[in-house]
Amino acid sequence: MRPKIWILYLILPGRFGLIFTGLLIFAILTIIFVAMGDVRTLFTSGALFFCAMPAYIVPVFGYINRISVQAVADLHDLLDMPQEEFLEFQRVLSHRSLAWNILITGAGLAGGVLHLLIIEGGRGISLAYGLSHLVESTEDLGALIVWVAMTITIVSLVQNGIRIGRLARRLQSINLFRTDRLLPFARVAVSSHLALIGSLALFPLLSIDESISMLTALPGLVATVVPMIAMMLLPMWPAHKLIKMKKAQEISRLNAQLDSLENSPELPLDPDRLDKINKVLDYRQHMRRVSDWPLDLGALSQLGFYLIIPPLTWVGAALIENIVDALL
Repeated sequence: MRPKIWILYLILPGRFGLIFTGLLIFAILTIIFVAMGDVRTLFTSGALFFCAMPAYIVPVFGYINRISVQAVADLHDLLDMPQEEFLEFQRVLSHRSLAWNILITGAGLAGGVLHLLIIEGGRGISLAYGLSHLVESTEDLGALIVWVAMTITIVSLVQNGIRIGRLARRLQSINLFRTDRLLPFARVAVSSHLALIGSLALFPLLSIDESISMLTALPGLVATVVPMIAMMLLPMWPAHKLIKMKKAQEISRLNAQLDSLENSPELPLDPDRLDKINKVLDYRQHMRRVSDWPLDLGALSQLGFYLIIPPLTWVGAALIENIVDALL
């Protein structure tokens, strides 16, 4: 039997388990970093960022995983899928093989090591020295922890997005009058953004450390921003293509019906004929207004709200930094 994705084991049970998990992770990392240095370390280096990021990403990943499982459950009645296969599909969203857990954890560590070596190289330090003195500070340890947590989260969410997107192929049919029943695809896409957009809002904490430049943080930013595009598109793209194809077929059928009515031998001003034409025209207009994407105004508003969070935090951090510089 496959185990859970290992960071899900860190989440405490209960109604407020996610909140307590974040607070506990932050407290434990703070104690470790203070023990490795002193209290001033939190306020003079990037240690505060390295404490806050895992404390945020672990419970948020657990929250989004629950949303994904519930979204699949909401699609159950629309799917042509046996019950056993459906239950196994739900389980895979939160469970992976032991080999997967080890491989992705190793990939996260490798990414962290490479990032640290790039930083050391920028300081003129040789590769051999960088490898032999890899973890010399709380920042180095924190970078490795963040890379592991973020790698597992990103890979898991991207894979789940692909899996859930493919469920569109198992839909029994698409009712263009009830595309709201396809909103679970959008729910997965939008909620997955929460993990990465929220993490972007924490990057200004790195500005506390004057030795950390934008170039230093760039690999982490790129590794965070690029998957956001995939997370948005992958869960919805197959459903989008099906809706678009179904709309095109329906509009084509209506156009053929209009052509048939136009070529009718009946008189142009026949009331019954005009009534039929008007009904077909109204129906076609409605079909054209149906969105090609399984999104509604609520999902778009939520996404828009998420997108303005990082710029606001960056602007706020810049303003605070300027105020402090002016006072000093």
